[in-house]
Order: sequence, then structure tokens, then C-alpha cells
Amino acid sequence: MVNLENGQIDAIFIHPAHMRKGIGVAMMQHLEVQARQASLATLKLDATLNAAPFYRACGFTGSQTAQYQSSRGITLVCIPMMKSLH
Repeated sequence: MVNLENGQIDAIFIHPAHMRKGIGVAMMQHLEVQARQASLATLKLDATLNAAPFYRACGFTGSQTAQYQSSRGITLVCIPMMKSLH
């Protein structure tokens, strides 16, 4: 999903049995359409280390690692990433 107020993308997961079939790309394209319709200038997300190459292929940038704290108390190493929609 994408927060249409701040452009934050959250909760993109593809079951391993269905990876590399275009599902993730289709999901990201759908979220970008929603963001553009809401006149957002950028999208942001916190990529897990294994997902960062996928998001880079989708046009996101970012390489510095950070700590992501979930609402359930789980801490993960992530890469904050952004994509300009202009």
C-alpha cells in the first residue's frame, strides 16, 4: 500500500514461489499510478537488504543502511529509498 499523504510505500511482499513473474513490478506500477493521481512528487520506502536490488530496478535510489522499527517491535536493517515521480 501507499500512503497518499506522504508517499510512503509499505508492506510489499511476494511469496517466494511467485517471485520473478512480474507480480512485484505490477504492484509497484499500480502504486505509482495512485501516487501520480494524488499529485505526489516522490515515493519513499524502507527496503530490506534483499529487496533493495528490486527497488533499484524500479527506479528507486538509496544506499545508506538504517534501522527500521516495526509497530510490532521488530527491528530490521533497511535501506531508505526514494523515487521522483517527475
